[in-house]
Amino acid sequence: IGGVAGAAVKAVVGSIMFFFGTWTFLIEGPAAWRWAQAHLPIAPAHLRRLGAAFAETGRGLLIGVGLTNASQAVVATVVYLALGIPRAIVLGLLTGIMALVPLGGAAIIWAPVAAGLYLTEQPVKAVVMLVFGALISLMDNVLRPVFARYGKLDLPMFLLFVSVFGGLAAWGPFGAILGPLVVRLTIEVLTLLREE
Repeated sequence: IGGVAGAAVKAVVGSIMFFFGTWTFLIEGPAAWRWAQAHLPIAPAHLRRLGAAFAETGRGLLIGVGLTNASQAVVATVVYLALGIPRAIVLGLLTGIMALVPLGGAAIIWAPVAAGLYLTEQPVKAVVMLVFGALISLMDNVLRPVFARYGKLDLPMFLLFVSVFGGLAAWGPFGAILGPLVVRLTIEVLTLLREE
């Protein structure tokens, strides 16, 4: 019980920090950028390039996350419809939305559906839901780097995969975003140093 409570508190606090940080950057981002340009000991041209690399990474990951979650919603909806689950379209959309949650993700929706199928004496459908549910959850790790390329993220595919999984290993669920960001900014800094 202590482990579950600790994980729940960590998930809630992490989500609050994520959404509060996103809100703060959206509202105060331009002012923070002007302050950084005026006070950081980095040449303005270099700072602009780092800012462009940051925006490129954010755009690529945002497109990657959006397309990945849409794919998860479509696959989940098809599986729910095939299994005859009531309100399959709503559950599919919820599965895609919940895939954004770092801990649990899409399983927050499909796991109770599988449990409900098992409890209503439909074990074959429950096993099918478990198998396809696991695949839906794994889509996040496989498709996100692929779709991020559509956002013009300037990282080789292999390096993007490594940075996503390395970020997950180093920082947990939020590492899926932090890993590629750190790698892309490091590449830009090394490029600037080489040009100097």
